[in-house]
Amino acid sequence: MTTLFMIAAFLLGGLLGYTIFYFQYANRHIVNEMRANLKLYKKEIESMSADAQEHMQQNILLKQKVTELYEKNDDLSKVVSELSRYYYHMKVGSEKINELAKIMQTPDGDIEEKVAKLVGGTPLIAASHPEKNVNTSGKKFF
Repeated sequence: MTTLFMIAAFLLGGLLGYTIFYFQYANRHIVNEMRANLKLYKKEIESMSADAQEHMQQNILLKQKVTELYEKNDDLSKVVSELSRYYYHMKVGSEKINELAKIMQTPDGDIEEKVAKLVGGTPLIAASHPEKNVNTSGKKFF
C-alpha cells in the first residue's frame, strides 16, 4: 500500500510540476520581458546612483565656491562704500573749487583783507605799508 501511495504521490507531484511549468511556459514571454526590464532598471539605478554621487560632490564644491564668493562680495562692497565716500568728498571738493574759481575770476579790491581774515594773519597791504602797521603793544621785534 505504501508503494502504491508513493507512486500516486509521485504521479501527482509530476502532474503538479508539469502544470506549473506549462503555465510558466505559456507566460514565458512576459517573464523574459520582466527579467530584461529588471536588468535594464538595475543598470539605470546604478548609473543614477553614480550620477547622484557626482552631483553631490559637485554640490559640495559649488557651496564652497559660493561661500568664497560671498566673502569676496562683502570685501568688494566695503571697498565700493569707501570709494563712494571718497567720490562724494571729491565731488564736494570739486564744487568748492568751481566756486572758488568763479570768485577768483571776478576782480575784488578787498580780496587780500578777506583772505587775511580767513587765514588769520595780517593783510599783505598792511605788511607792505609799515606806516599803517602800528605796534600797539610796545614790544620791539629787533
